[in-house]
Amino acid sequence: MVLMPTYLNATFIILGLLLVALCIVLVYVFYKRLTAHELELEQLKYRQNDRGQSLEIKLQAYERLILFLERIDIPSLLMRLRTNQMTNEDLFNALMISVQKELEHNHVQQLYVSDQLWHIIIAAKDNILSTITSCYEPLDPKRASHELAEALIERHSSQQTKPIPTALSAVKKEIQLLL
Repeated sequence: MVLMPTYLNATFIILGLLLVALCIVLVYVFYKRLTAHELELEQLKYRQNDRGQSLEIKLQAYERLILFLERIDIPSLLMRLRTNQMTNEDLFNALMISVQKELEHNHVQQLYVSDQLWHIIIAAKDNILSTITSCYEPLDPKRASHELAEALIERHSSQQTKPIPTALSAVKKEIQLLL
């Protein structure tokens, strides 16, 4: 058996310990990098999933606003609400309440659309209410509701710029920007 001097023995022991320490450091560094990379991947997946859910919620809000606008359009209101037994006053009240309730059911949608689009939608709603009021005011409240219905249809037909199609167009443009 060959005997090595003690200083060589100590050197090999120190080199062995240094190699073990180097291996431990390298494993630690690679583990940290791998963990950081996995964390980045998880965050990316979360953001992509969040964007998908956000897009879905926004699209649902746009759909609800389109439905809202279609439901408050004069012909749609008259088809849904008017009966032959109603007076002008009854129809007027039913129309005004219906438009307000439709807005109440859709008020939260403003969280998901631009402020500009929300203002356009509110302007369309206000225009509809104004049209209903201006057609009702000259009429006898106690007469049959066909008078108010006819006045509303005539006004609606004669409007060059209709508020509902204008607002619907704005909704569609914003959806296109989103997609």
